[in-house]
Amino acid sequence: MKIRAAVIREPGEDFQITELTLEPPKESEVLVKLAAYGVCHTDDVARNQIIPVPLPAVFGHEGCGVVQLFIPQLPDFYRQGRFPFDRLIEFYPFEEINRAFADTKSGKAVKAVLRMPQ
Repeated sequence: MKIRAAVIREPGEDFQITELTLEPPKESEVLVKLAAYGVCHTDDVARNQIIPVPLPAVFGHEGCGVVQLFIPQLPDFYRQGRFPFDRLIEFYPFEEINRAFADTKSGKAVKAVLRMPQ
């Protein structure tokens, strides 16, 4: 399958939107069609090799989209504790931003999401 991806080939260069061939998902993977993804500070520091990443590399890891191919084993993985999606996102009131960062750093939360006051 053909995809478009943000690729870095050399440290510090601009992101290049490149057409790549994506292999079909393996047995334990899902296929997600991204509708949007967030530009993250991690992408920038990895591009500049502050965090060493083997290059060339495809960047962009915070996205939202629609699952296109669901693996039937996912519910079983969850029951076995192999896919703890209830730990992937943890919600915090905006006022608890420091706790959110601490929980992310400690591994208690994989992705902290702050809820803004209404």
